[in-house]
Amino acid sequence: MVRLRSAGLSRTYRRNLREAGFWLLALVQRLGKTLTRDDPPHVVDRWLERAVDAAYQDGEKLYLVNLGIVAIQRTFKLSAPLLRGAWAAVRGWKSLLPSRSRVPITKYRLECLILRALSRGWSEEASYVADGGQQL
Repeated sequence: MVRLRSAGLSRTYRRNLREAGFWLLALVQRLGKTLTRDDPPHVVDRWLERAVDAAYQDGEKLYLVNLGIVAIQRTFKLSAPLLRGAWAAVRGWKSLLPSRSRVPITKYRLECLILRALSRGWSEEASYVADGGQQL
């Protein structure tokens, strides 16, 4: 039987959530603290922040860390504002990731852009676009 708070979550997601939570708790334990539900939120936050940093240093996947924090947050019945430090560390990690470039325009749109530039007499600009923005 699925509890109401998990009703909208798939079985696979719940399993991944549980595994990520266990993994993050094991990482915190490796760092020197066994977290329990009885620990005050600021202690949990401080140790999770250290765990996020250690996971970043170890080259772990951000998604796994993110899922682990959500799992612990749900298990310990903590709200996100009580884990400010951990979530700030996740945001810091995200800011260090390379930004994704935009999806390139289609060939059809590129041709339209070039034709529009040529129709306005902007041959220099049209050749610049046709060369892919490479100045000669």
